[in-house]
Amino acid sequence: MRYPHIIRLYRVDPKTLLGESDVVDLWINGQIYWYLNPPMNKVRVGRDVVFKNIPPECTDCPPPPGFRRHTPSAFPLRSRLAPLQ
Repeated sequence: MRYPHIIRLYRVDPKTLLGESDVVDLWINGQIYWYLNPPMNKVRVGRDVVFKNIPPECTDCPPPPGFRRHTPSAFPLRSRLAPLQ
């Protein structure tokens, strides 16, 4: 089954086209992921479409309520096969 689409990404205010994809198949492949915190600044649609260097809509807005920025752990994860010490 095919589900062809052209994805367009717009800025809301002022309405500006930020990017447009080629024709892609979104059948079982249409999840949208927003990575808006620097240095990522990208929007991904499925596995095939990535819009990079997306400028933020609001540069001085506070984070949404309950938002926690992920900070990597100082300790690397152990492999499941590594023996515990």
